[in-house]
Amino acid sequence: MTELPLFIQQQFVDVGNSHQLHVAEYGCEKGPALLYLHGGPGAGCCRSELSLFVSTGFHIYFVDQRGAGRSLPSGCLLHNTVMDLVADIETLRCTFDVEQWYLAGGSFGATLAWLYSGLYPSRVIAQVLWGMFIPSQLGINWLYGPNGASQFFNTQYARFIDVLEPKLTTALPQANTHSPAIAIDHLMNAYQVVLNHHNPQVVENAVQHWLMWEYALAQPSQFMGEVAQPLSCAKIGHHYVQQHFFDVYSQFKTLASAIEATTVLIQGEYDWVCPQHILTAFIEECGHQSIDYQHVSAGYHALTDQAVFQAVTQAILRLDNAASKFS
Repeated sequence: MTELPLFIQQQFVDVGNSHQLHVAEYGCEKGPALLYLHGGPGAGCCRSELSLFVSTGFHIYFVDQRGAGRSLPSGCLLHNTVMDLVADIETLRCTFDVEQWYLAGGSFGATLAWLYSGLYPSRVIAQVLWGMFIPSQLGINWLYGPNGASQFFNTQYARFIDVLEPKLTTALPQANTHSPAIAIDHLMNAYQVVLNHHNPQVVENAVQHWLMWEYALAQPSQFMGEVAQPLSCAKIGHHYVQQHFFDVYSQFKTLASAIEATTVLIQGEYDWVCPQHILTAFIEECGHQSIDYQHVSAGYHALTDQAVFQAVTQAILRLDNAASKFS
């Protein structure tokens, strides 16, 4: 049986505004620093993701983002924005006295890595990113609107928008609530009601609806895995969508030209969460020339997909080999 990187220590880091981030360190204490950025928003780190770093020499930092995983306060939405999370990365670097580090992250974690490496280019040596979420209106529309992924997963999408039914809430307009062509803002307003409902069963159903939709796209045909903090995960995810990811796309695109780090960008052919056509259009638009773009044939979004997992682990091993030569 393959051994996971060894546990070093864990602690909470105060990043301000009452947020305490849970940080667990693994691997080689004297090795080059690598920050792992989980997806979501709100998913938190999972110990099984350490399998990405087997046989590497990194000093790995597993950080639960604001309100996610074991960070405190759990599920807190105050002072929880995209740029807050990016600022936290720099706070952590200073806290752990890391001059430069490597980054690895998927989905929304890749989004954060992209922003951070553009804002602090001299602090990132290299990064491996996969299934990167593009926080544009197009990306949001694809994932949550009636004319994107929903066209291919109409049964699952029907369940996702089932929160709009009058039986679940009386606080919403009754007209057109059964139409699949519902506006995203209206859908997010509906989830705002049911995720904060006084009836615990309504809240539980809403959480299940939210998470099942995302899992259905991440790895079709697989059952939803265990989520450590399902309510926090759903509430934080909803918070970011409702705020249109805090309109960070313009900065996300502009910062592309500032990235100096060697960047491996891995994309599954059948990634329904962050589809290939949106990613490739973004890369062409921003004109970034130094990306090592890797297409994974028949690959999906989640790391539970073996093709994507193997592509990511191989890229991280190459990163480790380069790091050993660099040091």
